[in-house]
Amino acid sequence: MRKGLCAILLVIGLAGAVYGDIRQGAVLFLMIQPGARAAGMGQAFSALADDPTATYWNPAGLAIYPLASKWHEIEIPEGDTLYSLAVIKTGGLATNYKNYDLYIVTNRGLFKLTEKRGWINYEQIEAEEGDKLSDLLLRLLPYMDKNEITSRIMPNLLKINRLDSTTADPELLAGQRIKVPYEVILGAQPTCIISGSHNSLYIGTKNGLFVRDGERWERLGESGGPGKREITCVYEDDEGGLWVGTNDGLFARRGTRWYHYTTSDGLPSMKITDIFVKASKYVWVGTDMGAGYFDGIQWKRTYQYSPPPGANWGSIVDSLFSPITKDKRELFIQEILAANRQDNPSSPVPSTVEIPFTMPFESSITAVYGDKTGATWFGTEYGIIRFVSGRWYFYGYSAEKIKEDTDIASFLKTKFPNLKESELNKLVLQTQIFNRLNTTEVKAGQEIFYPSSPASGYIYRIGEGATGELLFGTSYGTLTFKNGLFKYYTHNDLHTTPVATITKRGSEVWFNTKNRVSVYSRGKRWLSLMHVKWLPELANDLYYEYFTGNFYLEGWGTFGTAVTFLSMGQNEWRDEQGNLLGTFTSYDMAFTLSYGTSFTDWLRFGLNLKFIYSHLAEVGAGRERGKGIATDFAVDAGIHSDTPVPGLKWAAVVQNIGPNISYIDAAQSDPLPRNLKLGLAFTPVGQDEALIRSEYNRFTLALDINKDLIGIGEKKFKEELDDIIGNVGIEYSYADFIMLRAGFVRDKYIPPDGYYFTFGAGLRYANFQFDFAHIPKKEDLTLSGTTRVSLTVNF
Repeated sequence: MRKGLCAILLVIGLAGAVYGDIRQGAVLFLMIQPGARAAGMGQAFSALADDPTATYWNPAGLAIYPLASKWHEIEIPEGDTLYSLAVIKTGGLATNYKNYDLYIVTNRGLFKLTEKRGWINYEQIEAEEGDKLSDLLLRLLPYMDKNEITSRIMPNLLKINRLDSTTADPELLAGQRIKVPYEVILGAQPTCIISGSHNSLYIGTKNGLFVRDGERWERLGESGGPGKREITCVYEDDEGGLWVGTNDGLFARRGTRWYHYTTSDGLPSMKITDIFVKASKYVWVGTDMGAGYFDGIQWKRTYQYSPPPGANWGSIVDSLFSPITKDKRELFIQEILAANRQDNPSSPVPSTVEIPFTMPFESSITAVYGDKTGATWFGTEYGIIRFVSGRWYFYGYSAEKIKEDTDIASFLKTKFPNLKESELNKLVLQTQIFNRLNTTEVKAGQEIFYPSSPASGYIYRIGEGATGELLFGTSYGTLTFKNGLFKYYTHNDLHTTPVATITKRGSEVWFNTKNRVSVYSRGKRWLSLMHVKWLPELANDLYYEYFTGNFYLEGWGTFGTAVTFLSMGQNEWRDEQGNLLGTFTSYDMAFTLSYGTSFTDWLRFGLNLKFIYSHLAEVGAGRERGKGIATDFAVDAGIHSDTPVPGLKWAAVVQNIGPNISYIDAAQSDPLPRNLKLGLAFTPVGQDEALIRSEYNRFTLALDINKDLIGIGEKKFKEELDDIIGNVGIEYSYADFIMLRAGFVRDKYIPPDGYYFTFGAGLRYANFQFDFAHIPKKEDLTLSGTTRVSLTVNF
């Protein structure tokens, strides 16, 4: 749909090119290039166009990250199997995924992604003056006693760091960096990992719980806590409480005190599989025997339901569980009767009925998540269950009445005739367990549930996407839940592979599959404003303003708008004899609507639709009658493309294609300043990162050429080439914080010698960016001394 819309608008816009005389251009303010960043780079920006001024330079740039969303792929160490991930905010100045450190747990242990060295599996600690190796380790691992450090840790480090092995505790040089492997610190295979408050990192292992806080490590819960138990899951709530699941119950830390909860406290099982905490009075745990709920005071095995007048035990089941078959309904009636110490289905229903939390579950709970509506979602080995307002909803299954005596395998073959035998056997077992059948034989007239959608698969993780949608990592791929329906989450091929972790921070979402990490960075909303005191060498009341903004709409593309305003100051109105009749203000303005989208991963397209208002004078000149006011419209179209050369991009833009503009006499109409831009931009890159940059440095080189399309073909080819305007620019960025720029413009019509230089700078902090550009003073140069400033903000 969005591609068809682009094509229609492009045809309409290009149709305007056939109108009128094209010998001279009017409303030349449309060719004033906005954006102090671009100005500092010699106005070579059509192949960059990665900030809000893309609404002028190249609307296809609206489809470039960060104006549009982007997927980033991160490969894990070769041959490893990825289990889970966590991200820690670095405190840097970036506003996207690069402002987070990424940690992963694989079959070979804990790893951290670094920009310089890639994946590492060690801490690197800098020695202080007078340090011995043991001193450095005691700072890093304060929970260990010196005997453990000297006997277990130091012998490994002497070899790893090639230290003097003749000395048990060698002295270190100030500034010397020592590698301490994570496996040495943890002493056991990690089992789970989460990020906590204050940039801490919690790592569960088969031998206890650890926290990394800055450059210090600590073992948690040795006294009263989980100790050296195997950790199955960890959760930190918004109040700073820590919840730790083990195979020996649940541990909770509030302040400095640990609490140990077991089945005697109301847990359904000692084996904790997942935890979700909205507040200290709203805690859910998953176990291998169903769900447990903590209300801040005690663990609840049941919840209370008040049936309507006239209800019976069967109608209670019908009200609370959906969908449900007749056979399963009878089983649920018996379980509710037992929970309420009743044994007769015909007995009267009390005003309050206890409903067991464990009743809906046929397998271990694999994931727990509470959404914004107040619903709690449970992932299981056999599908998804939702609990909301006391009612339970099962997903992924369809019910069917058996027409004749058969077995489950034969029945499923009629539904899935192409299943492999191994897959069929799994579905037979799943169907039997879900229906609580003692046999695989089914009778005519019997109603059973069978798996009928991906929501019936093994659920690895439940989380929230960038736009707040619910995401489910299943054995059949990733699903999303919207408007009461499950659909495949088709982005980045995640619908074809199981996802074990879904982690959201701001508008960034991390997914981990078996062998890669995918990061979704949502397109940001931007606003930018530029002010220029125009032609200061000519007059002091001329100025130019450019205001632009854009927003990304998931599934459609990026939409933008811009307002351009040029004040030409006050002018005198005189008659033919030169007598002063008054003064008037002249100005031009344009309103632009922009749209950009991606056709493929490497090709982008964009359109601008401009509405032009030119107010030159309230009256005509001499004997002319009417006003020097005109309106018009125009279209820009641009493409932006990657190339086979990493880091090299190219672009093409046609601007101001539209009918001629006329003020008083239509016969004297003038063409718009039609223009063609071609551009290249090169940021040398390696694998997703710049090749000629350190951890903080980035260089970009840009080149544009501009060709006036008015009267094209009327000159000789050599003269046409000589009319081309050339722009070259370079940008250096340090830590995405400070930017330095320089540029060169070649235009033979610019006095005195057809060229000038530009320079500029930028400062980015958090969501704000300030840019400055200046053209040095030069005799007879019309633009001499022009300074441009702009402010850009994303939110």
